Amino acid sequence: METLADKVASFGSLENIPYSELLKTQEWQKRRMEIIRRDDYMCTKCGEKRTTKLWDGHYNIEIDDCWEYTFDGETFKIETEPQFIFTEKDNPIYLHVHHLYYSKGYLPWEYPDSALVTLCEAHHRELHSDKAL
Repeated sequence: METLADKVASFGSLENIPYSELLKTQEWQKRRMEIIRRDDYMCTKCGEKRTTKLWDGHYNIEIDDCWEYTFDGETFKIETEPQFIFTEKDNPIYLHVHHLYYSKGYLPWEYPDSALVTLCEAHHRELHSDKAL
């Protein structure tokens, strides 16, 4: 995953980097996980909460807090925390971190905790359906 410095090198300057590319940086992904952890891995609007059953891209797996799991007798470490979080009914819940407001000159990860909330994909989409980014 690229850093902000990598993106600046690729795009020539900070001003040339699309917002969507900033959300792919290590800086944002780290901040995003801080907020999701703070909100106890759940949507703050509907309360959907993760269990320990996760999707690693290939298998439904049981995982512990150190992000390691055992499959067919081998132990694997997940390098990044999984994006898909499953409820007990195996309905995937993708968690987003929503900015309550935007301020010119702020990078996505520079906002205070109070400006960021965790939402499920459905509630995030609903929230933005009435607003222009």
